[in-house]
Amino acid sequence: MSSRVVRTTTQGWLSRMMGSFVGVLFGIGLFVGSFFVLWFNEGRTDLSTIADDSIAVSAATVDPANEGKLVAAAGTLTADEPLGDPDYLRSGAFLTLDRDVEMYSWIENTSSESNTNLGGSETTTTEYTYEKGWTASPEDSDSFEVPGGHQNPALSVDEASFIASSARVGAFTVDLNGMSLPSSEPVPLTNNSLVQGVNGRVNEDYLYMGRGTPQNPQVGDVRIRFSGVPSGLNVTTFGKQDGSSIVPFLGGDDQLYLSHDGDRAGAIESLHTSYQMIGWVFRVVGFMMMWIGMGMVSGPLSTFLDVLPIFGSVSRNLIGFFTFGIALVLTAITVFIAALLQNILALFILLLFVVGVGVFLYWRSKNAAPTRPTETKVA
Repeated sequence: MSSRVVRTTTQGWLSRMMGSFVGVLFGIGLFVGSFFVLWFNEGRTDLSTIADDSIAVSAATVDPANEGKLVAAAGTLTADEPLGDPDYLRSGAFLTLDRDVEMYSWIENTSSESNTNLGGSETTTTEYTYEKGWTASPEDSDSFEVPGGHQNPALSVDEASFIASSARVGAFTVDLNGMSLPSSEPVPLTNNSLVQGVNGRVNEDYLYMGRGTPQNPQVGDVRIRFSGVPSGLNVTTFGKQDGSSIVPFLGGDDQLYLSHDGDRAGAIESLHTSYQMIGWVFRVVGFMMMWIGMGMVSGPLSTFLDVLPIFGSVSRNLIGFFTFGIALVLTAITVFIAALLQNILALFILLLFVVGVGVFLYWRSKNAAPTRPTETKVA
């Protein structure tokens, strides 16, 4: 059967009008939701400001004087016992271990092109193409437009994650569950690193299982790759000293509990950089929600003008241009106000400035020289 098929559908003008009014509701939801996203984003805590108040200590010994305080303990982070995948990988020096699975499968790709006709109807041409490839999320072939000849079996191996039950930084015990850890690294595979009896073969960094070969895979073949955080890293661990343990530190509604691969200064800088990057991501998301929402709200007007397609097209371009500017201005104003109202120091400074300007203007008006009346000579 062909791995390419084309479908053509036509939607009438009245049906499109009804759909555009439904879109208005979603547009209003996006527009209103954008303000919540922007407000939430500006209220986030920069964890680097909390980490900056930590006490730098050596993890080699436990100093009772720091009991209950936020510490930044420098030392070696190690798991108390080896960690592995009981089904596939022998235990080794890991803090965490992830099993990533891919299956060679049929993949459906779609591309659509829509054209508005005179009278407001819309014709959509959709092309479905099918190709084989490796994917971590094989699709249910019954949902394909053309399931026949493109059958995917069920994935026979699940992804899995493992974490060491106990670990320590120098003399301190830590709980890896809930702790932010350094990035994981690929785990090299050899035949000796596999659990005895595994029905598969090593190919580069993959464990390959199936009827085919890495060079000529068959649909349903599976390959497994491992990644993990190695034990024995030199880290700086942030948290509250609780006896001989380091536990999560709670600063208001925020929690700081992490191990950074490096020194204290590098960890604080990394936290601040992450805070800034996430902040800009949320601002862009809020702006896009606002812009798209306004576009959907104006959808019925453009759909109505599609009776003459050129009018509908022009209206969409003009609306998109103006709503872009409006969304940009509203986003900037919202970010400014949200940041101001959620920053006590900035709000206090602004209030002092406003009061100062008011006092100055009042003083100036009170001390201004009175205007003398102009004398008029009578001839």
